[in-house]
Amino acid sequence: HVTAGGGIVIGGGLVQTTGAQTYDNPIELSSSVTFTADSLTWGSVTATSPNVNLTLSTQSDQVLTNIAITGNLDVTTGIGNQVGGVSQAANTSLQIGGTSTFTAHTKTGQTAVLNNEGNEFAQALSFLTSNGGSWNLVDVKSEVALTMGTTTVDGSIQLETSTGDISQTGPMTISGTSNFKAVTGSILLNHEDNVFEDSVSVETPQSFKISATGALSMDQVKVGQDAEINSTGILDLGKGMYAGKLKVNSGGFDIKQSGAITFGSDVDLDAGSAKIELMSPLNMWKGALVFKGGVIIINHPSLMNAVNAGILIVRANTTLGASGTGAAAGNGSSNLQFAEPVSKSGPAISVSVDKPATANQSGMITVAVSPETAAPGRSFSFEIDPKVVSNQPAASSALKVSQVDGKPLPEWLRYEPESKTFVAKDVPTGAFPLQLKVTSGGQETVMVIREQDAR
Repeated sequence: HVTAGGGIVIGGGLVQTTGAQTYDNPIELSSSVTFTADSLTWGSVTATSPNVNLTLSTQSDQVLTNIAITGNLDVTTGIGNQVGGVSQAANTSLQIGGTSTFTAHTKTGQTAVLNNEGNEFAQALSFLTSNGGSWNLVDVKSEVALTMGTTTVDGSIQLETSTGDISQTGPMTISGTSNFKAVTGSILLNHEDNVFEDSVSVETPQSFKISATGALSMDQVKVGQDAEINSTGILDLGKGMYAGKLKVNSGGFDIKQSGAITFGSDVDLDAGSAKIELMSPLNMWKGALVFKGGVIIINHPSLMNAVNAGILIVRANTTLGASGTGAAAGNGSSNLQFAEPVSKSGPAISVSVDKPATANQSGMITVAVSPETAAPGRSFSFEIDPKVVSNQPAASSALKVSQVDGKPLPEWLRYEPESKTFVAKDVPTGAFPLQLKVTSGGQETVMVIREQDAR
């Protein structure tokens, strides 16, 4: 127990005690110091000289108070299989000019709770293990940007910055859940050796990047700008919102989701030859879509601006009409299949309303034509009742029809308003799928004419 009339000045070296050590007065370090004790209690530690480091080694749990130093902070707890762990006293802060390293020694299941207001970690922050020790919980809050060094946590980790990014210079291995929040900055955790064995939640108004060796499961996601996600195992996109462009590569493994997602811009998903399955009925899509996978199963109302490599299966959940196929066409670069294909013994032409039009959103109609009927040189016709295009009671019986880009119908297809019938004559090779825009009562509907699955 040390008491001085004023402050305590320590000029470097090793300060070692066999039991608990208490300093009643503020400590000023004039050069780097190492303290070892069962536990340390003090009011504050400061170092204004350049490159002054502070090293603490304790057996029991260590409560940190105000520490403001220019160099590195190294804290080791749990030596000798004692209680271990590190926390902060109320209304204190850590302001570390160099690196900050916390090591769990011998004792397993230690906790590091460093979430006081005012913390500033200027350089890399690491959580390490030694002699069989482990961290069960890491909870850190920083007022400024936070850069993570090599970090191993057997339990959960929670990181938050009030300003600035969350980034990394070394790999993170997290066995429990991960929760990352940057109030104003980006989250950039794209070290190729990261391992996230449990779910990862993120919140940032800026960009987001994450990489993982092995599987990666996102949970709650709120990303304000572009996102890039990479794994070498099954990749779960989680639930929430990716407001900007989203680029995903699973290293040849399945890509899926655990809840509804709002995709606010272009989406580029690469699963190699594995499966992509995004079937939440509450998904929202607002940009161009590029998919690469062996089988691609998407719940999408129209999928008019999609390019895929593989077998594309599309389903729109809201279905009206007797056929009930509920299938929407996609612009694929190879084979197309449909979620509920029309059988060979079914009708030559099947018309289904996959999504009725509203004042705020376009509708979707699928016209599935049998392979025999849709063959080059053949002719066919089908009727569309304007009532299925618009739910406006006063809608005119006349339909306005064009191609989806506003161009007139192709020469081989015409619409006869008197009979409300589309007539195809001498169908050319490669005519399908054909995308049309049908307007009635001020409401627009996209109509896709496609060939039925040949199965």
